[in-house]
Amino acid sequence: MVEYFETIILFGAGDKTMRLYGKNSVLERIRTNPQTIKRIFIQDEHPDAGYIRQKAKRWSIPIVCVPKTKLLKIGGLYHTTQGIVVDVEDFRYAAYDEIL
Repeated sequence: MVEYFETIILFGAGDKTMRLYGKNSVLERIRTNPQTIKRIFIQDEHPDAGYIRQKAKRWSIPIVCVPKTKLLKIGGLYHTTQGIVVDVEDFRYAAYDEIL
């Protein structure tokens, strides 16, 4: 069985903060590249809250517990947040010559 999920990055409403949302995308970022996470917004009583808190504490990432209605405003009303949104660092771009 193939599990499908997509990484979705959006800019916060009214600001230029990059946000990543969706359970699998966020858990993967926490596991593989946690130093790029600035802040975690998590829905009250999220099933993965214990794991997320443990990792956030290890990397000194602030966690904000919010009700579902607030999370919908943070993530955007037209996107499924799956109960978790994180602010992440902007992408780092490199010149073509630097890559070679």
